[in-house]
Amino acid sequence: MGTIGRDVLAECKRAIEEQQRSFETKLAEQKERHDGPIEASLARERDAIGEAQIQLREEVKRAIAELCDVFGAQLAEQKEYFLSVPGKLPVAKLWQPDSVTYEAQVVCHDGALWQACKDTAQTPGSSDWVCVARAGRDALTPKIRGAYDAHKTYAHLDIIEYDGAGYLARLRGVPGIPGDGWQLMSRSGRRGPAGERGPQGRKGERGARGEDAPTIVSWTLDQKNYRAVPTLSNGT
Repeated sequence: MGTIGRDVLAECKRAIEEQQRSFETKLAEQKERHDGPIEASLARERDAIGEAQIQLREEVKRAIAELCDVFGAQLAEQKEYFLSVPGKLPVAKLWQPDSVTYEAQVVCHDGALWQACKDTAQTPGSSDWVCVARAGRDALTPKIRGAYDAHKTYAHLDIIEYDGAGYLARLRGVPGIPGDGWQLMSRSGRRGPAGERGPQGRKGERGARGEDAPTIVSWTLDQKNYRAVPTLSNGT
Protein backbone atom coordinates (compact mmCIF):
# COMPACT_ATOMS: atom_id res chain seq x y z
CA MET A 1 0.00 0.00 0.00
CA GLY A 2 1.39 3.40 -0.87
CA THR A 3 1.61 6.57 1.13
CA ILE A 4 -1.58 7.95 -0.42
CA GLY A 5 -3.54 4.84 0.67
CA ARG A 6 -2.34 5.12 4.26
CA ASP A 7 -3.30 8.76 4.35
CA VAL A 8 -6.78 7.97 3.04
CA LEU A 9 -7.28 5.28 5.70
CA ALA A 10 -6.08 7.62 8.43
CA GLU A 11 -8.47 10.32 7.21
CA CYS A 12 -11.35 7.82 7.19
CA LYS A 13 -10.50 6.65 10.68
CA ARG A 14 -10.41 10.23 11.99
CA ALA A 15 -13.71 10.98 10.32
CA ILE A 16 -15.31 7.90 11.84
CA GLU A 17 -13.99 8.77 15.32
CA GLU A 18 -15.28 12.31 15.00
CA GLN A 19 -18.71 11.06 13.93
CA GLN A 20 -18.71 8.60 16.84
CA ARG A 21 -17.78 11.37 19.32
CA SER A 22 -20.45 13.61 17.85
CA PHE A 23 -23.05 10.84 18.10
CA GLU A 24 -22.12 10.11 21.72
CA THR A 25 -22.34 13.81 22.55
CA LYS A 26 -25.78 14.12 20.97
CA LEU A 27 -26.92 10.91 22.73
CA ALA A 28 -25.77 12.26 26.10
CA GLU A 29 -27.61 15.53 25.43
CA GLN A 30 -30.80 13.67 24.48
CA LYS A 31 -30.54 11.46 27.58
CA GLU A 32 -30.01 14.48 29.81
CA ARG A 33 -33.05 16.20 28.30
CA HIS A 34 -35.32 13.15 28.71
CA ASP A 35 -34.13 11.71 32.05
CA GLY A 36 -35.31 14.67 34.06
CA PRO A 37 -39.05 14.52 33.04
CA ILE A 38 -39.11 10.71 33.26
CA GLU A 39 -37.71 10.69 36.79
CA ALA A 40 -40.12 13.43 37.80
CA SER A 41 -43.02 11.56 36.23
CA LEU A 42 -42.03 8.35 37.99
CA ALA A 43 -41.72 10.19 41.31
CA ARG A 44 -45.19 11.70 40.84
CA GLU A 45 -46.60 8.27 40.03
CA ARG A 46 -44.94 6.73 43.11
CA ASP A 47 -46.38 9.49 45.30
CA ALA A 48 -49.84 9.00 43.79
CA ILE A 49 -49.65 5.22 44.33
CA GLY A 50 -48.54 5.73 47.95
CA GLU A 51 -51.44 8.11 48.62
CA ALA A 52 -53.86 5.66 47.00
CA GLN A 53 -52.53 2.81 49.16
CA ILE A 54 -52.89 4.89 52.32
CA GLN A 55 -56.44 5.86 51.36
CA LEU A 56 -57.27 2.23 50.53
CA ARG A 57 -55.94 1.02 53.89
CA GLU A 58 -58.04 3.60 55.71
CA GLU A 59 -61.13 2.56 53.79
CA VAL A 60 -60.46 -1.13 54.57
CA LYS A 61 -60.01 -0.31 58.27
CA ARG A 62 -63.31 1.61 58.31
CA ALA A 63 -65.09 -1.26 56.53
CA ILE A 64 -63.69 -3.83 58.97
CA ALA A 65 -64.67 -1.67 61.95
CA GLU A 66 -68.22 -1.31 60.59
CA LEU A 67 -68.45 -5.09 60.05
CA CYS A 68 -67.19 -5.73 63.59
CA ASP A 69 -69.80 -3.34 65.00
CA VAL A 70 -72.58 -5.03 63.02
CA PHE A 71 -71.37 -8.53 64.00
CA GLY A 72 -71.05 -7.50 67.67
CA ALA A 73 -74.59 -6.12 67.67
CA GLN A 74 -75.96 -9.29 66.07
CA LEU A 75 -74.01 -11.46 68.53
CA ALA A 76 -75.40 -9.48 71.47
CA GLU A 77 -78.93 -9.94 70.12
CA GLN A 78 -78.39 -13.70 69.72
CA LYS A 79 -76.94 -13.97 73.24
CA GLU A 80 -79.89 -12.06 74.70
CA TYR A 81 -82.29 -14.30 72.79
CA PHE A 82 -80.69 -17.55 73.94
CA LEU A 83 -80.57 -16.34 77.54
CA SER A 84 -84.25 -15.44 77.45
CA VAL A 85 -85.38 -18.77 75.96
CA PRO A 86 -85.45 -21.70 78.47
CA GLY A 87 -83.29 -24.64 77.43
CA LYS A 88 -84.92 -27.99 76.69
CA LEU A 89 -83.40 -31.43 76.60
CA PRO A 90 -84.54 -33.88 73.93
CA VAL A 91 -87.35 -36.12 75.12
CA ALA A 92 -86.03 -39.61 75.87
CA LYS A 93 -87.96 -42.55 74.43
CA LEU A 94 -87.70 -46.27 74.95
CA TRP A 95 -85.41 -47.89 72.39
CA GLN A 96 -87.18 -50.33 70.09
CA PRO A 97 -85.49 -53.13 68.13
CA ASP A 98 -85.60 -52.98 64.32
CA SER A 99 -86.00 -49.21 64.41
CA VAL A 100 -83.82 -46.28 63.32
CA THR A 101 -82.68 -43.72 65.86
CA TYR A 102 -81.56 -40.41 64.40
CA GLU A 103 -78.50 -38.42 65.40
CA ALA A 104 -78.69 -36.66 68.82
CA GLN A 105 -81.87 -38.51 69.85
CA VAL A 106 -81.91 -39.90 73.41
CA VAL A 107 -83.28 -43.34 74.27
CA CYS A 108 -83.60 -45.57 77.35
CA HIS A 109 -82.26 -49.12 77.13
CA ASP A 110 -81.44 -51.70 79.80
CA GLY A 111 -81.75 -49.14 82.59
CA ALA A 112 -79.31 -46.68 81.00
CA LEU A 113 -79.69 -43.48 78.95
CA TRP A 114 -78.03 -43.34 75.50
CA GLN A 115 -77.62 -40.66 72.84
CA ALA A 116 -77.09 -41.50 69.17
CA CYS A 117 -73.87 -40.17 67.59
CA LYS A 118 -75.39 -40.64 64.11
CA ASP A 119 -78.39 -42.19 62.40
CA THR A 120 -78.24 -45.82 63.46
CA ALA A 121 -80.19 -49.03 63.83
CA GLN A 122 -77.59 -50.63 66.12
CA THR A 123 -78.39 -51.64 69.69
CA PRO A 124 -77.34 -49.03 72.29
CA GLY A 125 -73.86 -49.86 73.53
CA SER A 126 -72.10 -49.95 70.17
CA SER A 127 -69.79 -47.24 68.77
CA ASP A 128 -72.84 -45.45 67.31
CA TRP A 129 -73.93 -44.48 70.83
CA VAL A 130 -72.62 -42.52 73.79
CA CYS A 131 -73.78 -43.33 77.33
CA VAL A 132 -75.36 -40.34 79.06
CA ALA A 133 -76.30 -42.06 82.33
CA ARG A 134 -75.47 -45.64 83.27
CA ALA A 135 -77.80 -47.88 85.28
CA GLY A 136 -76.89 -48.06 88.97
CA ARG A 137 -76.99 -50.97 91.39
CA ASP A 138 -79.16 -51.44 94.45
CA ALA A 139 -77.32 -50.30 97.55
CA LEU A 140 -76.73 -52.66 100.49
CA THR A 141 -78.42 -51.47 103.66
CA PRO A 142 -77.42 -52.67 107.15
CA LYS A 143 -80.14 -54.59 109.01
CA ILE A 144 -80.64 -54.28 112.76
CA ARG A 145 -81.19 -57.75 114.32
CA GLY A 146 -81.34 -56.84 118.02
CA ALA A 147 -79.53 -58.78 120.78
CA TYR A 148 -77.25 -61.61 119.68
CA ASP A 149 -78.88 -65.05 119.76
CA ALA A 150 -76.73 -68.13 119.27
CA HIS A 151 -79.71 -69.99 117.75
CA LYS A 152 -80.13 -67.44 114.94
CA THR A 153 -78.23 -67.17 111.67
CA TYR A 154 -76.72 -63.81 110.74
CA ALA A 155 -75.60 -62.47 107.38
CA HIS A 156 -73.45 -59.69 105.90
CA LEU A 157 -74.19 -56.18 107.30
CA ASP A 158 -76.42 -57.47 110.12
CA ILE A 159 -76.15 -55.34 113.28
CA ILE A 160 -76.47 -56.98 116.70
CA GLU A 161 -76.01 -56.03 120.35
CA TYR A 162 -73.66 -58.27 122.33
CA ASP A 163 -72.23 -57.80 125.79
CA GLY A 164 -73.24 -54.13 125.87
CA ALA A 165 -71.61 -53.33 122.50
CA GLY A 166 -72.84 -53.02 118.90
CA TYR A 167 -71.37 -55.15 116.09
CA LEU A 168 -71.69 -55.13 112.29
CA ALA A 169 -71.21 -58.41 110.37
CA ARG A 170 -68.29 -58.00 107.93
CA LEU A 171 -68.27 -61.45 106.35
CA ARG A 172 -70.66 -62.31 103.52
CA GLY A 173 -71.13 -65.80 104.94
CA VAL A 174 -72.24 -66.76 108.45
CA PRO A 175 -70.07 -64.59 110.73
CA GLY A 176 -70.56 -66.75 113.86
CA ILE A 177 -70.06 -65.46 117.38
CA PRO A 178 -69.04 -61.76 117.56
CA GLY A 179 -65.29 -61.75 116.93
CA ASP A 180 -63.14 -61.55 113.80
CA GLY A 181 -66.15 -61.71 111.48
CA TRP A 182 -67.70 -58.65 113.10
CA GLN A 183 -66.86 -54.94 113.17
CA LEU A 184 -67.21 -53.20 116.53
CA MET A 185 -69.45 -50.16 116.10
CA SER A 186 -70.05 -49.01 119.67
CA ARG A 187 -68.66 -50.14 123.01
CA SER A 188 -70.42 -49.97 126.37
CA GLY A 189 -69.25 -46.99 128.40
CA ARG A 190 -67.59 -47.05 131.78
CA ARG A 191 -69.59 -46.90 134.96
CA GLY A 192 -69.92 -43.31 136.08
CA PRO A 193 -69.24 -42.01 139.61
CA ALA A 194 -71.87 -42.75 142.25
CA GLY A 195 -74.22 -39.92 143.00
CA GLU A 196 -75.23 -38.63 146.41
CA ARG A 197 -77.45 -40.86 148.51
CA GLY A 198 -81.01 -39.66 148.45
CA PRO A 199 -83.64 -39.82 151.19
CA GLN A 200 -85.07 -43.24 151.98
CA GLY A 201 -88.54 -43.81 150.60
CA ARG A 202 -91.45 -45.58 152.26
CA LYS A 203 -91.48 -49.31 152.35
CA GLY A 204 -93.47 -50.82 149.55
CA GLU A 205 -95.95 -53.67 149.61
CA ARG A 206 -94.71 -57.22 149.24
CA GLY A 207 -94.95 -58.31 145.65
CA ALA A 208 -95.84 -61.64 144.07
CA ARG A 209 -93.27 -64.39 143.94
CA GLY A 210 -91.07 -64.01 140.90
CA GLU A 211 -90.04 -66.58 138.34
CA ASP A 212 -87.02 -68.75 138.82
CA ALA A 213 -83.75 -67.39 137.50
CA PRO A 214 -82.74 -68.62 134.02
CA THR A 215 -80.36 -71.53 133.88
CA ILE A 216 -77.71 -72.49 131.37
CA VAL A 217 -79.10 -74.93 128.84
CA SER A 218 -76.16 -75.16 126.42
CA TRP A 219 -72.76 -73.83 125.53
CA THR A 220 -71.35 -72.49 122.23
CA LEU A 221 -67.62 -72.98 121.88
CA ASP A 222 -65.49 -70.45 119.99
CA GLN A 223 -62.28 -72.48 119.66
CA LYS A 224 -60.55 -69.84 117.56
CA ASN A 225 -60.91 -67.12 120.20
CA TYR A 226 -60.88 -69.52 123.19
CA ARG A 227 -64.34 -68.51 124.35
CA ALA A 228 -67.38 -70.36 125.63
CA VAL A 229 -70.75 -68.60 125.29
CA PRO A 230 -73.61 -69.92 127.50
CA THR A 231 -77.19 -69.99 126.25
CA LEU A 232 -79.78 -69.48 128.99
CA SER A 233 -83.21 -70.98 129.32
CA ASN A 234 -84.84 -67.64 128.40
CA GLY A 235 -83.08 -67.67 125.01
CA THR A 236 -80.37 -65.11 125.80
